Amino acid sequence: MKARIISIFAAVSVIIVITTLLFTGRGMLRSFFHQGYSSDLGGTVPPWTFIWHPAHPISQNVPAQRAFFEGARGVDSSGNEHLIYAAVWLMVGPTHGEAIVQFAKGDSFLAQAALSVNPTTHDWDGGGGDLPPHQPCGKGYIQYTYLGPVCNFGFGQGAKGPFAQWSAPDGNLFLADRLPYQATRPAGATSVLLGKAPSWMTQPGFGYTSVVVPLPNGHTFLLASTAGTTHTLAAAQAIMAHLDSFLPEQ
Repeated sequence: MKARIISIFAAVSVIIVITTLLFTGRGMLRSFFHQGYSSDLGGTVPPWTFIWHPAHPISQNVPAQRAFFEGARGVDSSGNEHLIYAAVWLMVGPTHGEAIVQFAKGDSFLAQAALSVNPTTHDWDGGGGDLPPHQPCGKGYIQYTYLGPVCNFGFGQGAKGPFAQWSAPDGNLFLADRLPYQATRPAGATSVLLGKAPSWMTQPGFGYTSVVVPLPNGHTFLLASTAGTTHTLAAAQAIMAHLDSFLPEQ
């Protein structure tokens, strides 16, 4: 058992190191390593790559969704740039947004993208990373104290805050972020109560459920998953009870 615990922590440490190496200056707010999609580590080249490539700087006065479609592009495996086909928003605020993007109609390959206002230029910056395919892990899971069985678990420290990512044994993906930004409640969101924090839940699309919890000092906790409303809300409740240890504030 002790050897297994050590190997788990070693694997998590590797994920943290790799994630840290993938952060690069302007625009690349968050990246992930996923086995089978990372060309840097011997996997296959992803069919699409997200880039932030606006024709001109986009002022923060432009709403995040509009700025996104003006500046976001997908690069195919031949190196050609394309407009993003579709995006669903996990959370949006005055100076930040988190989205799941689809590069072409009917394409099963999805990526995560984020926009933030550059505090120096007051223009929008963007970045993103690929997401793993929906693939059950069978018996290859560990028992996480308050989340239950999880696979491919990893923590990371992004340029804008800590995050975690894992899969359920059935392959459903979970993404958790603690962000130093305010979120704006969208029309039609469902009210939920996590602890003492009035929060909301949405189902923006691509099978994702998003739970957004406003935190003190204008910060936000975001949990998004493909596991449906019941499992997503349960995971959000469990994490909120341990938020400062699970995703320590910068």
